[in-house]
Amino acid sequence: PLLKVAGGLLLIWIAVKLVTDNEGEAHEVAASDSLWKAVRTIAIADAVMSLDNVVAIAAASRGHPELFIFGLLLTIPLIIAGSQLVMAILTRMPLLVWAGAALLGWIAGEMVVGDVMSLQYMQSVNPEWVKPDSDAPTGLKPADLPHYLASAVGAALVVALGLLLRGRGKEKAHAT
Repeated sequence: PLLKVAGGLLLIWIAVKLVTDNEGEAHEVAASDSLWKAVRTIAIADAVMSLDNVVAIAAASRGHPELFIFGLLLTIPLIIAGSQLVMAILTRMPLLVWAGAALLGWIAGEMVVGDVMSLQYMQSVNPEWVKPDSDAPTGLKPADLPHYLASAVGAALVVALGLLLRGRGKEKAHAT
């Protein structure tokens, strides 16, 4: 219980942080003075940032270390090139950052309203706010109205908080 609520609130925080990041730059990897240190830093960053990728490569290599190393060596440049491409697109079209943040807010709203405790509460207040779902572990899911309302509120909340906090940041910058 409340796991999806906590996840939804965390997702809202992440989305707001995404649009209020004053620096607008990705976290930089520490500079290295040798090629080996740079390769090691990239490999560590790859392992930390995309553990699912590493697990998939390990599974696909089926215990063959040479295939695992080949997979890592192949994916590291792809991840770097892909992230550079995405950063270039987001730099040219900052509206996409806001759209992505709003989407995260939408998903957060879905998560909050889909939590076990939320569903039980909605059912106790108005049974029409939930409907049966044989695929869900609780056997319930939100009806369309609370589902879309919570999703829209989540998206609007992220955009509103983002605009408010960015406005405050600009006021502080002008004051100094």
